[in-house]
Amino acid sequence: VIAADSLPFATPGSYTVTATALNPNGGVVIGHTVIRAVVAGGGNNDALPNDPPSVITVRTVPKANATSVQIGALPQIAFTEPVQNVPAGVTLTEENGPSVGVVLSGVGPNGPIANLTPQSIVTSITIQPSAGLKYGSTYTLSLSDDIVDTDAAPNPNKPLTPYTTSFT
Repeated sequence: VIAADSLPFATPGSYTVTATALNPNGGVVIGHTVIRAVVAGGGNNDALPNDPPSVITVRTVPKANATSVQIGALPQIAFTEPVQNVPAGVTLTEENGPSVGVVLSGVGPNGPIANLTPQSIVTSITIQPSAGLKYGSTYTLSLSDDIVDTDAAPNPNKPLTPYTTSFT
C-alpha cells in the first residue's frame, strides 16, 4: 500500500513495478506493470535517451488476459516514449490460426496519424483487425523489437522491450 500522493522516483523514466501477493487458494501471484515517471509538464511525447521504449501496461486495451472482449474491440497500446517502425513490429494472431490482417493508426507528438508507415512517429497506436474479431476466440497481440525509439545520437534507435498479451 502506498500512503503518499506520489511515488518518489529520482529521475524521469520508465519503471517496472512488481507486486507479489499470496493467493488465498495457495501459491504466489506476481504482477508487473510499466509506468512512465515525468517531470511537471512532461509526458510520453518526450524521449527517454537512456531507456529503451516499453509498453505502458496500465494503458493497454484490452487488459492482459481479458475475457468476454467485444468482437468490435480495437486494441490500443501506449508507449513510454515516441517510437517508429511500428508496422514491422505488430502481429495479431488467432489461437492456432494465422496472423490477422490489421490497419494501424496512432497518435504522435504532432497529433493523429490515420495509416502508419515505418517512418511514422507515434506514442500510442490503435489496432483495427481487417476482418473483425471472432466471438469466443483467443487472440495474441505481439509487439517486437523491430519497433525502435527516436532518440538522437549517441544512443539512437533503441529497440522496444518485446511485449505480448492475449485476450478472448
